[in-house]
Amino acid sequence: DWLTRYGYLPPPDPSTGQLQAWTAVTQAVRAMQKFAGLKETGVVDGDTLNLMRTPRCSLPDEGGDGIVPPLHTENHHHRQKRRSPSTWSRRSINWRFQTNLLLHLYFFYERFFKISRIFFIFSHISNLHTFTRLRSYPTSTALSREMIRSLVFYALKVWAEPTKLEFHEVASPEGADLQVDFLHGSHGDGFPFDGVGGAVGHAFFPSDPDRAGGVHLDSEEDWSFRQPASEGTDLFTVLVHEFGHALGLSHSSSRHSVMRPYYQGPVGDPLRFTLGSQDREQITKLYDLTRNVRLKQLKCVLCVSHSNEADRCTTSFDAVARIRGDMFFFKDLNMWRVSSGGLVSEKAASIRRMWGGLPPNLSPLQAVFERRSDHTIVFITGSQFWFFNDLALQEGYPQPLHVLGVRGGEQGLVWDTEKGVVWGDKNKRNSERLESETWRELLSEGVNGITTDSDGKRELYEHVFTGSIYIFKDHLYWKFSHPGSAPDAGYPRALATDWLDCPRPSSALPEGLSFGPPTGRQEFHGMETKQERDQEMEDKKRFRKDRGKMAKKHFERERDSLEHWLCSK
Repeated sequence: DWLTRYGYLPPPDPSTGQLQAWTAVTQAVRAMQKFAGLKETGVVDGDTLNLMRTPRCSLPDEGGDGIVPPLHTENHHHRQKRRSPSTWSRRSINWRFQTNLLLHLYFFYERFFKISRIFFIFSHISNLHTFTRLRSYPTSTALSREMIRSLVFYALKVWAEPTKLEFHEVASPEGADLQVDFLHGSHGDGFPFDGVGGAVGHAFFPSDPDRAGGVHLDSEEDWSFRQPASEGTDLFTVLVHEFGHALGLSHSSSRHSVMRPYYQGPVGDPLRFTLGSQDREQITKLYDLTRNVRLKQLKCVLCVSHSNEADRCTTSFDAVARIRGDMFFFKDLNMWRVSSGGLVSEKAASIRRMWGGLPPNLSPLQAVFERRSDHTIVFITGSQFWFFNDLALQEGYPQPLHVLGVRGGEQGLVWDTEKGVVWGDKNKRNSERLESETWRELLSEGVNGITTDSDGKRELYEHVFTGSIYIFKDHLYWKFSHPGSAPDAGYPRALATDWLDCPRPSSALPEGLSFGPPTGRQEFHGMETKQERDQEMEDKKRFRKDRGKMAKKHFERERDSLEHWLCSK
């Protein structure tokens, strides 16, 4: 049964009950031993038996190593299609968390009405952005939902680093390409789970017409994190392996590969773990950056054009925020996004396309920021504020600003020369005030949208990147190498030119801006301007032997900014 389940033997003929020929069994054992790196005896000896008892991925050991795929199973059609993994044509993958009501209904009907299977059909979308979500959770585990979310995030980051793929949580299920489920027993896909040990998970290749990107984990496993191998199955390790399948990789016979089918214990700390050379080579073959011209150049889902969108090269922005390592420039109902590779699209994206919990008649934003303590994303406009976990609106929001002890209306974030950022009247100079300790704490978490005390109608935004302070105002930005110092030479510079890939303006730039010493700042790590990115590209050309260097650098910066939160869980 084991040899049949994992692709080394075809199943016996169900109509005749014919047994397997002994020579075929011997050859299958040899093939299994060869793939596993054991001595090829053709006999199920102690080492072979121990390996067969090791927890492993449910998928058969086919492809790449000469292993013959299974010839006949109830899922024969789908397994044969798995031999052509293909890839996703998207570069950005989003994910979200949702209680799986459909799953509970499925088990109810399966138990009482004997419905044998329900297939969850996922759309295979052929443009530059894919979507991912975690649809259900294990029923019994010591890991919290937030911890599971964090581990999913870091497991995806492992594959993002060498491929330039981007992973995000979606706000609705319709657009998800990668679906993560914790299931038990037979769940309708031909790869049943068997409780603790045995099969721990499986995933489906992008080429599977019905289930592309499905990632299934056994909900009855004793899932653990940062525990010895004897105290449960490390969830991060299994997630990295299964996401490899979902991106197009098959099993590897290498003992040093995360795609080896057998569970070998924790691979390491999610904050530090990176792929080995073999896995990096295989995934970069699938997602070779030089193949971009051969990808379908369809309109990006996140970059839907709007007839009333502002011109990014001439507009002044309502808010600027650094979220999950990327810069977002907000104007009315639209936004532009700048990742480590530069501007994602010249076309504006709808804010609600990512944060669907915001109202369709959203007023111009007054402030957007990622809260430092728990990475909650906060939107403030008018007299209300919204809290989001990634792209999902938290329950009970929006809430009125008076909950925080502050007023709405004309109130806003104001730059004070002595206090830094305070909440006050944007139209009355020197009327600013901090109305509660709650708001003071909120500010300390990292608000970045503020107004100048000299011009209540213009927004000013402040960020700290790699030790330097960047001030954004209207069409310009300033860089300060040291707090309280004068702007660096050559500033101000054109925001649209350096950040949004716009032509350099012909008009002369003003020489300065009157405001007090920059205090009360939010600290971030690792976002370069266009000028600095150009320099990095030159460095990249000089070091072609390590194509992933820049991606690794960006990942490590973002990873470090989240480290204190993950370690506290």
